[in-house]
Formats: sequence, C-alpha cells, structure tokens
Amino acid sequence: MPSTWSTQSQRRTLELGRLRKEFETCELLLASLRKRCDEVEGIFAGAISHAAQGIQNPFPFLPGAPAAVHAERLRGEFFEKHRKELAEKIARLEEQTVAEAEGRREGQNSLARLAQTRLEKDGEVERAFEQVRRVLQERAELTRQMLVFAEAIDFSADASRLDSVRFEEFLERLPGEIVPQSRAWMAWFLGADSVAERYRVVRRPITLPETLTSAHVYSARDIVHMTAQQAGEIDSAPRMGSDRPAIEKVQEEKAVAAK
Repeated sequence: MPSTWSTQSQRRTLELGRLRKEFETCELLLASLRKRCDEVEGIFAGAISHAAQGIQNPFPFLPGAPAAVHAERLRGEFFEKHRKELAEKIARLEEQTVAEAEGRREGQNSLARLAQTRLEKDGEVERAFEQVRRVLQERAELTRQMLVFAEAIDFSADASRLDSVRFEEFLERLPGEIVPQSRAWMAWFLGADSVAERYRVVRRPITLPETLTSAHVYSARDIVHMTAQQAGEIDSAPRMGSDRPAIEKVQEEKAVAAK
C-alpha cells in the first residue's frame, strides 16, 4: 500500500480551519476590548487628575465610565475563557497519538484492499453481462427464425406476440464496458489520477471529494489538480458578491502537496 495516505480526514481538516478562524476572531475582539477599556480608563484617570486640580471635566460621560469599563472587562473575561477553550480544541485536533495514526493508516489500507477486491468483482460483473448479452442475442436470433416460419405458414404473429419486446429492451439497457470506468475511479480513490489539470485557488477555500491520499481542502493561492468538470462545478458556485472567479487554470506551476 502507498505510504502517502493522508494523515487527517477532510472533516477534521475543515473543523480545524473553522476553529482557527474563530480563534483569530476571538483574539481580535479581545484586543479591541482591551484597547477600548485602556483608553477609557486613561481618560477617566486624566479627568480625576483634572478635577483634583479644579479643572472642569470636558467629558460628561465619564461618571458612568467605571461601570462601563467593568462590564467590558467582564466581556473580555468571557472571550478569554472562550479563547482558551478554542486553543485546547485546536491542540486536541492537531495532535495525533501513535495509536490514532496507526489506526487511521490501517483503516486506509483496509479501504484500499476492499476497493481492489471490488474492482475484481467489477470484472466479474462485466463478464456476466457479456454472457447475458450473448444469451439474449441467441434468443433474439431464435425469435427471428420463429417469425420466418410463422410467415411461411401465414401465422399471425409479430415480435410482441412472440414475447420478444421485453427481452429486446433488456438487451438495449445492458451496460457496455464497466472495468475501464472502475479503474479510473480506483486511480482517483488512491490518488493516482493523472487526468486532472492544474488550477489556482483565487479567492476562497475550496474542497474536492476526499481520497485516501488527500483531504482535498485548499486555501487561496494553492495550486490544485482537478478535472475540468470539477473546476466547472466550483466556478459555477455563487460568488458571494465578488466578480473574481474562485479558481483559474494555470500551465507552468507545480501542484502543492496534498494537505
């Protein structure tokens, strides 16, 4: 089995991204709260100093400032607690014990083995369909001969009366080659698909269907391998008020290592 299986699932990678973004927002709010409180406290301290010197208070709102600052400090304590909780969640998701890593790797190996066994079954299905197709064609030939003899003796019959139509419809619905498409899916699932083209993520994170080798979570400026169909589906999504496309095709750059 390949040694390049992905170390984190798409779900875990996305949850990490969400938590990190929330953590950054929380830190920004904390910094803003602290700055606002410090500014008001500084003005209040200056006003007290002025009052002690008999200087008129130029800020009529200041008598209520201590209570307001206290309320903001309490809000800050809430966000500080939330920030610590987020940091702990992020650390738990980032850290992976040896047992967890081995369990994930063994699960991925099992998935790959099952997929390979299923691919062999797809070959059996294709051969079975070929056998059914051959039998149906032989039956159709027998029906044709029956129609010839029926006409020779002026027997009133057609294909529908000779119970042929339902088998003809069944023959038409039989699929053609199955294995080539199954092999292409297998190559994609194992991360060995070479059909994809290179695209650059322009303006927002994107995800592709997860494979054994990659969670396929990408950020702006990443270079990603994807098919033209996948690119079309991503670029047709709503642009959230932006005129820029979500991705753009590139020619000369290497794709980034799968995250």
